[in-house]
Amino acid sequence: MSIRGSTRVLGVFGDPVAHSLSPAMHTRFAEESGEDSVYVPFHVLPENLETALHALPSLGIRGVNITVPHKESTFRLVSEHTDAARAMGAVNTVIVDGERLIGDNTDGAGFAADLEAHFDHTGWGKGPVVVLGAGGAARAVVHALTVAGVPEVVVANRTLETGQALIGQLAPETGRAVALPSEELQNALPRARLLVNTTSVGLKGETFPGLSLDALPREAGVYDLIYNPARTPLLQEAEQQGLAVANGLGMLVRQGAISYARWTGKEPRVEPVIEWLEGQLGN
Repeated sequence: MSIRGSTRVLGVFGDPVAHSLSPAMHTRFAEESGEDSVYVPFHVLPENLETALHALPSLGIRGVNITVPHKESTFRLVSEHTDAARAMGAVNTVIVDGERLIGDNTDGAGFAADLEAHFDHTGWGKGPVVVLGAGGAARAVVHALTVAGVPEVVVANRTLETGQALIGQLAPETGRAVALPSEELQNALPRARLLVNTTSVGLKGETFPGLSLDALPREAGVYDLIYNPARTPLLQEAEQQGLAVANGLGMLVRQGAISYARWTGKEPRVEPVIEWLEGQLGN
């Protein structure tokens, strides 16, 4: 890598940040697109976030991604928001335009793009779609499904009130919340076109108590935002049922590619980067 005075500087703010795949991913984007850019991980503590953000224009940094735990705090600190960031109340991408800091959120768009890549044949857009969890990742998923015009979204969460609040904010006309687990959840599965896990269940080999995929129709798909391991128990069970499956690695890469395009004006190819990361993760 050759870094010159003209090299575009990009990066990611997080705490911690050493584990992030984003530097490797964006380095591949630059190689794919022929862009003279470098992507730097910045370990930014919460108490230093405002100072770090306001320094971006002075340093000539074109943009940064935002990861845990700064997404909601960054939303409050930037000067402008895109519709997606406003809907989710969180920012994962900051675009520097002169002295302006524009907060965006590409998670939902990355998720929708990956659904189209894996599940277009399942007709997931016709719904219903069942979403497990009601945290930050679920907000991105539900927002994407609503933007895509899915006619019915069912959010299943251990705390019913949290699921109801999410639906009330993002899908008041097309969504409903049920408890996880519950009879209402099992009753929703026979009509579902897609089941999406946004929780951490499966990260360490756990399963969902009381959830059986037997009720899903054969044409349905199952998507798990977890990508390491590549096949969680949920996806393994879905494959045994003959269902189409995908993990969240494609979402990670596609949301990153959208950020990259908004900073540079160049859209990198994502498939080579997904394949490369699969190899790096041993998937």
